Amino acid sequence: MKIIQDLGINSTVFVQFVVFLLAYLALTRLVFQPYLKAHHERQRRTEGEEALAERLLLESQDIHKEYEGKAQVARQEFKKAFDDAKGEALKEYDRIIATARDESHQKVQAAKKEIDLEVEKSRSLLSKEVPSLSGAIVSKLIGKDLH
Repeated sequence: MKIIQDLGINSTVFVQFVVFLLAYLALTRLVFQPYLKAHHERQRRTEGEEALAERLLLESQDIHKEYEGKAQVARQEFKKAFDDAKGEALKEYDRIIATARDESHQKVQAAKKEIDLEVEKSRSLLSKEVPSLSGAIVSKLIGKDLH
């Protein structure tokens, strides 16, 4: 007993133990349990949110890959359609140019024939007029009227 009295333990030790026990129970119910409950809930949500974020990231990557594949196909289809349309336009251009060349060649040939006819007609008219014109020139030079 002397050791207990030397340590300063007396009859109030039981009262102190009861006060400690009541404080422990009150703090456990009012502070520690709500804190641990909130901590576990936060940890559960964080882990759940991380898993959700990873799943959403993987889904977005899959969607991005799918989009890229579809975009590549669409680009190829567009390029093919563009090349086809360009080829058709070039064929139409060549056809129009060839038609225009043929038409212009025909018009040039018709104009040459018409010019040749007019030249021939003018020569024939001039050949009929040559004797009278040469007589007029001679009479003017001589100063007499030959007719």
